[in-house]
Amino acid sequence: MRNNERNEKLHRSFDLIDDEFIVEASPQSAKPMTSIINRRIKRLAFLAACICIVAGIAISPFSYIFNKNNVPVSNMIYSAEQVGDFFGEGNFDGATKAYTQVFVPDEKYLYIDALTTEKYLTVYEMRNAGKAIDEEEFHDFISYVLPKLCAEMNVAVPAYETKRINDSIATLASLENMHFSQDSTSKDFHLYHLPSSDLVIEVDKRKSDAEIIQDLEPIKEKLFYIFGTEFSDIKILRDYHQSGSSADVDIYVYFYDSDAHPLNNHLDTPVSDYIALEFDGSLGYMGENTDEDIISDVSIRYTDFMSDPYARYVPVKKLKAISLEDAEELLYKGYVFGGHSCTLCMQEQAPVDFKDYDHVDLEYVRGFNNMEILPFYAFYKYTGDADNGNKIYAKIYVPAIKVSGYKKYFEDQEKYHLVPTETPTE
Repeated sequence: MRNNERNEKLHRSFDLIDDEFIVEASPQSAKPMTSIINRRIKRLAFLAACICIVAGIAISPFSYIFNKNNVPVSNMIYSAEQVGDFFGEGNFDGATKAYTQVFVPDEKYLYIDALTTEKYLTVYEMRNAGKAIDEEEFHDFISYVLPKLCAEMNVAVPAYETKRINDSIATLASLENMHFSQDSTSKDFHLYHLPSSDLVIEVDKRKSDAEIIQDLEPIKEKLFYIFGTEFSDIKILRDYHQSGSSADVDIYVYFYDSDAHPLNNHLDTPVSDYIALEFDGSLGYMGENTDEDIISDVSIRYTDFMSDPYARYVPVKKLKAISLEDAEELLYKGYVFGGHSCTLCMQEQAPVDFKDYDHVDLEYVRGFNNMEILPFYAFYKYTGDADNGNKIYAKIYVPAIKVSGYKKYFEDQEKYHLVPTETPTE
């Protein structure tokens, strides 16, 4: 029986004892025994206090784990200027596009998800969380991965050297196409452009994401064996090009755990441990592509972080989300981000009217020059076809949280661009 259960039963038993028996069991002659009990109680109390202190010291570095689901709600309101700085738009180094362009053969490769119904959205902050470099651990990492990888490739294990560089350690170039490294944040492996060997990894870009995932199942198991890990989820991203053949596409496959951190579902690259396959779809890059539908030029990455993702991407506050209708009103006013958004800048490219936009998504964006990650509505508008036949979508951002000072900020942007580029001499 557990102590807690025993104590609970004992307390319940006390309620059943008549008061007269308690009095009889506590005569004045029992005082010597009372002093002994008091001394024992004091000793136990002191021991318990020590245990609590030690436990508190041990647990405190990981307190974020227990608080990650209790993120405080804040009434903070960002300014439009802060958001502009967030995107790096405060530098004013000349006219830039007011929107970015995305090229896809089909809208399904925009990977648009259903909008959240949450009333409050979390703001995250990137923090440095890791541990000191451990050279023995680094060599163990290489010694574990390299022989198994070479065995799968059916090549000899190459000689290599390691070098300590400031706050990191890495292998030198003696490992052909391979690179191991470790810093305070993670242990990393990168094999650039897998050479011809018994380890063949390829994808058929004509197939759907689900079909590619199925085709990669045997390779997934080999990768899990090589790196001594396994993940429950797979996601695929495709990056199509504006020029060249419409068939040119880079395909990124990530093996990861989607529930390891909420940002894994909002950022392209997972913030927790992952294995990545990066397929270079530039035709003829390696001079060996005989079938343009099959991509065999692949790089392999493995990242093993030194700390919990919640320690590196900390949920710091929840802010009230604005409605899609409110975001659309800001969109139509031109209060948008993702590049300069003033009317003078818009003259540098064909203006896009987003009033009949085609898609909207909720995305988290990393700050350009700060450590925050903020939520935005991302609006997409189809604007025509590229020369290679791919569809062109203009993409622009509107903060998904309340922001102040829009009017003044965007008026100031226009005023700035009216200033001459050279100051006249007196």
